[in-house]
Amino acid sequence: MKILIAAKDINMAKNMKNALEGCGHEIVIAPNSRGAITLSKKNSFDLGIVEQGDMNASLRLLDRLAQPQTGFIVLTSPGSIKRALGNGKKARIISYESIPLEVDRLLNTVRLVEEQRRRESKLRACQKRLRAAVVDLSLAEEVERRRLATELHDRVGQSLSLSKSRLSALAQSLPNSGGKQRLELAEIQSFLSGAIHDLRSLMFEISPPSLYEFGLEAAVQEMANQLLIPSGVLCTCNCDGQCRPESNDGLVLLYQSIRELLTNIASRGKARHVNIDMATSNGITRVAVEDDDVDMNREIALRSGRQGGMGLFGLRARLKPIGGRVRIEFTPGKGTRFIITAPLVWSDSGNGHKKSEKQGEIIETG
Repeated sequence: MKILIAAKDINMAKNMKNALEGCGHEIVIAPNSRGAITLSKKNSFDLGIVEQGDMNASLRLLDRLAQPQTGFIVLTSPGSIKRALGNGKKARIISYESIPLEVDRLLNTVRLVEEQRRRESKLRACQKRLRAAVVDLSLAEEVERRRLATELHDRVGQSLSLSKSRLSALAQSLPNSGGKQRLELAEIQSFLSGAIHDLRSLMFEISPPSLYEFGLEAAVQEMANQLLIPSGVLCTCNCDGQCRPESNDGLVLLYQSIRELLTNIASRGKARHVNIDMATSNGITRVAVEDDDVDMNREIALRSGRQGGMGLFGLRARLKPIGGRVRIEFTPGKGTRFIITAPLVWSDSGNGHKKSEKQGEIIETG
């Protein structure tokens, strides 16, 4: 670990440095509080060991040290420790150690911190792999959906269309006396037309051809028409014409995210109007989905879709690995706006997309 020592007693600081370096740690000594602040702004430390006779001065110093992920061991007098513990230990302070310092006790505390950091690192790595798996699963699902939709079109769809055409030709070839047969054939043609319509709707639900042929705007408009209009929801869709991710993967993830929002809006059945705005600036696509569901609140929004909420944690998990974000804006008495932002370009030589470390967010504003 990289450890910052800020101690008034230079001999004590050197003793700590020698003991900790013997355990394989990288040690930096600050001559005073000002030096500690300067060093913390230029470097990232895993741990800080700070000596302060006055606990209030110690806490003020910790508040000014730049790196929020740094934990601290505070060296102070036994009386100050009692007062500090009585007020409750601050979040960034790992432990208090009394002066004169027991080096063995300090080394044991540092070992515990090191083990905790190691576990946290493993946890972050697991979370990163899990987020990557969410994206990979979403993309693999879309590949299979597109394949299935293509198979339905090429096999079932064409067979139904050919059958309808043959029946039409057969009806026209009947003699004038075959009125009853014409009616029966017309009824069968009507059934076939309904089956073809249902098949096209199913193909769109599985994987919309318009997404790949005409882009995100056309696919979202078509999706809104199918999901919202049958429920009596008026939907307007606006786009600046620049929402064109450079890869199908980016296109798919944005589309899936918007579909999840619209599906949940339709299933709640409380909105009467939905407005979708899509725009791109500086390589970032921004999609705002706004509805007039005045019953929506924080608890419902964060709840899973199956429980009548928006399922936003799943949406967040899908967007986070690519640097995407979700923001929620509640306006009391007016409705809710869901804002998705995601980069247009994301690629990685390992598996086709960049696993960005930007934090996906769920934010409320009044």
